[in-house]
Amino acid sequence: LIRLISQAMSSAVEIVTTTEEDAVNPFLTTVLVEGIVVARGASNNKKSSRQVAARQVRIRVRSPLL
Repeated sequence: LIRLISQAMSSAVEIVTTTEEDAVNPFLTTVLVEGIVVARGASNNKKSSRQVAARQVRIRVRSPLL
């Protein structure tokens, strides 16, 4: 994921996974490019939240105006 974003945007990428007070989707992964939130993904486990965020990044890379 980091390699994909870095190649597409040629910028510093940070992926942050936090735990929220949500019983359904307690894990939230946020993808930041140069400090700007590019995508977020929430799920019931860390791996799935990262996958959801990765899908959002792919959508944004393919359609940057969204």
